[in-house]
Amino acid sequence: MSRTRFSSYMVFTGMLLLFASTVLSQSFVSEWKKLNGPFSLGKLSATVNLAADPTGSSGLSLDEAERLSDVWGVPIAYSARVPGNITTESRSVSGDFIGIGGSYDQFTHLWLRKGVTVSAGAIRDHARVAVLSSDMADQLFHSQDVVGLHFRMMNTDFHIVGVFTERDSLVGWMTDDGVPDLLIPVTTMIELQPTVKIQTVNFQAKSSAAVSGEMEAGSALTAVGKQASAFVITNYVQSYKWVAQKPALLLFMCGLIVIWLFIRIMASKLKAAYRLLRQDRELMEVADIWTTISRTLMMHLAGAVLAAAGILLMWLLIRYPFYIPADSIPGELIDWTFYRDKMLEFWQNRLGQMGYVASSDEILQNRVNTFVTWLLGAGFAIGLPLFIIGAREWAIMNVTVSGRLIRICLYMLPATALTLASAWWAGIPTFAGWKETTVLFGMFAVYAVAYRSGNVSY
Repeated sequence: MSRTRFSSYMVFTGMLLLFASTVLSQSFVSEWKKLNGPFSLGKLSATVNLAADPTGSSGLSLDEAERLSDVWGVPIAYSARVPGNITTESRSVSGDFIGIGGSYDQFTHLWLRKGVTVSAGAIRDHARVAVLSSDMADQLFHSQDVVGLHFRMMNTDFHIVGVFTERDSLVGWMTDDGVPDLLIPVTTMIELQPTVKIQTVNFQAKSSAAVSGEMEAGSALTAVGKQASAFVITNYVQSYKWVAQKPALLLFMCGLIVIWLFIRIMASKLKAAYRLLRQDRELMEVADIWTTISRTLMMHLAGAVLAAAGILLMWLLIRYPFYIPADSIPGELIDWTFYRDKMLEFWQNRLGQMGYVASSDEILQNRVNTFVTWLLGAGFAIGLPLFIIGAREWAIMNVTVSGRLIRICLYMLPATALTLASAWWAGIPTFAGWKETTVLFGMFAVYAVAYRSGNVSY
């Protein structure tokens, strides 16, 4: 009894890890897209590499940023970030201030608590307006109802037009260092501090961005007189395709297991039907033979047809156009110099970016990629083996097929509840589609019943 119970614990733990890793990783990707505003992840960014240029002098002036917008042809946004002090009549607080320009509100999502964001008119008119984070408002005024109030910064009075709140989620907690304390027009920032340069530019992706986005962004920077090598260019179109396929990869592997089991079932049914027809029945009339074997034969054939239908359905559910960056595909499969050069390039980039200050979007991308990768690893390396071992133990312990199916159905309920609770705690939208649920439950059910009691030769 204790061995059966231990096997059940293994099965439940495996189901929980597989279901949670699939649902939570997709939820993290969905939250990542939402945080990037209306353009979502259809963008590229270029950030001054402060590791190579600590002074930031390679950044853009306002005139260069406006010319870059004309060269690119579709919306861009640009920003400059400086530390400083904000003062009121009774308090002084330090923080990170971001000057924004272009179509900034299209490339990021601000959860406005009160008021409005920095408008295009305010940027054009060099207005002394600001949007504060809720934390900064609390520090300055011990209140978040501060729209209409004033503070002093850069020896100038600013009018508060809005308050935004930080996203209270695990994704937001992981990128806390990238969250600004205050937004003002970049035109105002540069007017008050002429030495400030624009450090980050976001480009709306063009149709060719997945293939040549970095080259196009570098060419646009060169066209306005900047050295593309002084910027770290990030292609979020490629990044999204790479990260978003990881949950699909886990689902694909689970689906292949189901397909393999259905192939084995179909083969066994066809083999049983063939053996039935080949039996020695020379002394029996044809009508008697058909009466004897018809029911059994039809059951075997029906099982084979259902298994074939299951294979087709599972393939339609799990098929996915997996993405590999074009520059990661060698011209020849056996080309050791290609892999050597890629490894050297990787380490050279790591060394070259020591001291590099990433933008908030880059920090968010790295955190989401890391978390999704760990979730995938937990499901694939821990959850799947635990479930398989537990299901085989059920067969060895002669747990009935009906008993296994009942347990699988019952275990899905707490696994789903714990996954939803984890997503709620993390503050991310829960994404559990019918396709993911169908594939995973199908694998759990088919694998659990495919092994006959006392016989694990399947």
